[in-house]
Amino acid sequence: MNNQFDVIVIGGGHAGTEAAFAACQMGAKTLIISSSKEAVGGTSCNPAIGGIGKTHIVKEIDVFGGVMPMAADRAAIHYRTLNKKKGKAVQATRVQIDKELYRKAVVDLVLSHENLTFCQDMVTDILTEKHSVTGVKTTHHSYYAPSVIVTTGTFLGGIIHIGTYKIPAGRFGDKGSSQLADFFERHSFQTGRLKTGTPARLDGRSIDWKNMDMQSSDLNADYVSRGTFSLFNPQISCGITFTNEKTHKIIADNLHLSAVYSGQIDGIGPRYCPSIEDKIHKFPEKDNHQIFVEPESLTDFSVYPNGISTSLPQNVQDAYLRSIVGFENVSIIRYGYAIEYVFINPQELYHTLETRKIKGLFLAGQINGTTGYEEAAGQGIVAGLNAVLSIDKKSYIFSRADSYIGVMVDDLIRTGIDEPYRMFTSRSEFRTLLRTDNAFLRIKNVPRGTFLSNIQNNEKNILLKDYYYLKEILLNQFLTFDIAQSLDVALPADGKKRNFYELLSHPAYADKIKTVIYKQYGHYKNILDIIITDGEYQTYTDRLLKFQQDIKEMQNFNIPQDFNFKQIEGLSQEIFDRLKSVKPRSLYEIKDLKGITPAAFMMISKYFSK
Repeated sequence: MNNQFDVIVIGGGHAGTEAAFAACQMGAKTLIISSSKEAVGGTSCNPAIGGIGKTHIVKEIDVFGGVMPMAADRAAIHYRTLNKKKGKAVQATRVQIDKELYRKAVVDLVLSHENLTFCQDMVTDILTEKHSVTGVKTTHHSYYAPSVIVTTGTFLGGIIHIGTYKIPAGRFGDKGSSQLADFFERHSFQTGRLKTGTPARLDGRSIDWKNMDMQSSDLNADYVSRGTFSLFNPQISCGITFTNEKTHKIIADNLHLSAVYSGQIDGIGPRYCPSIEDKIHKFPEKDNHQIFVEPESLTDFSVYPNGISTSLPQNVQDAYLRSIVGFENVSIIRYGYAIEYVFINPQELYHTLETRKIKGLFLAGQINGTTGYEEAAGQGIVAGLNAVLSIDKKSYIFSRADSYIGVMVDDLIRTGIDEPYRMFTSRSEFRTLLRTDNAFLRIKNVPRGTFLSNIQNNEKNILLKDYYYLKEILLNQFLTFDIAQSLDVALPADGKKRNFYELLSHPAYADKIKTVIYKQYGHYKNILDIIITDGEYQTYTDRLLKFQQDIKEMQNFNIPQDFNFKQIEGLSQEIFDRLKSVKPRSLYEIKDLKGITPAAFMMISKYFSK
């Protein structure tokens, strides 16, 4: 194998495959190194893609022709629209996937790319020279590249816990990476430990499905990728059951045997995906907790009981599982466990996910303190694009003003984390503007080469053209008098002409106007849906648009890496030292730096505005 590449990716999980695919699409000669080829594209925990906030990220990945949206639809066996009764800004499609079909789709898309080379090996060290990355060292060879992306997930210093039993591992059945953890310690990166967990896997043939509530697939749900137009697979139903008082007593009586509550684990777990032990301990007043019973495949019998991850001993898992309705005679394929691993303080990174200490070294995924497939894949896109662009001293910044990927990266870099980070729509101040239906319209200036094909690129251009064409007609030419006449309703008493959005927000006109508009412009239905949703949110979003533009301008203003802030008169030595140490890349980054006063920021902004 040739040992010289443009980009090297360490890890073949959601962040790694997305980063490698993005780099390949941009024409970079890319090497992906993983300890197991069979694990590439694997879903280590729940067999699902999407969720509130998470689907928003996946839709943005789709804008860049990424892997996850396409693989999710190819492997989907159950669709569900979440938050149907709420506004469009917080609605999302979640898909249950066949884990083997998903892994196959990722492998087919990524490992077959003409620009990609795969290596099954273990990385033992990252090679550097004068604070720049030069390549990596594996168990058997050395490989060289000006950009290296680390996407080790839970493998960095990983330890699996089941009761008092523990073993070094990155995932059940896979070795962890302790030598690579030494690299970050040697280079004085700020590190910490986090933990996550997974429930037992059950044999679906031993489950009493008839005593559960069953939930069928929602055939009206949106597909994940804009390139999907029909179902790929037969659709299945999922079950719903609940824990009960007997379940809770078994767990409470054995809480001291949990790896978390025995003091065996120091790492902090995810707040929004707690173990069943956490639920029983923290919410003693609750009589039951819901469990979604999710088949993992169309071709095997493995079932994922979503909602009861655990680190309790195996005999306790046996007892509490069989106390649950439908699981009375259940057979366990694999017991649940907790895993503790090393993460790097994300404040060590730029918004490109390049490390501040070592040029050309990028980090993406759980190593940055996030949890979830979607969050990892979103970071993979950021790191993959910028790993290639950085070779020519360029960058692409995802703005929190127009993307949830930007929100996530900005949250991580500005404030760091004290628990695993998970995306929610509530994290964005612009959530009425950042919806799953308009990702293709709101993310602009996408780097060349990141689209899967010219077809997708052309589709985006057509969508944009149709959107602005139709919006102009409705806002500027569709006047109050015309609408009022066609609807046979009285004009507003003040006699003022009102545009489409203003009338749409009026209860007396909204439904009638929609009927007329869809009849007249029905062939633009998808675009109309977006424009009408824009109108419904108009009163909430008007005040956000100026704020959104200010953030975009600050994030898009690139400061040269070698800029000498001494050129700006009036800055104190303390502020100069801080700027010299951090080497900010944009005005937005300076705005939130610790110790930067409003007066200092005004001086810096004024200097650059000239």
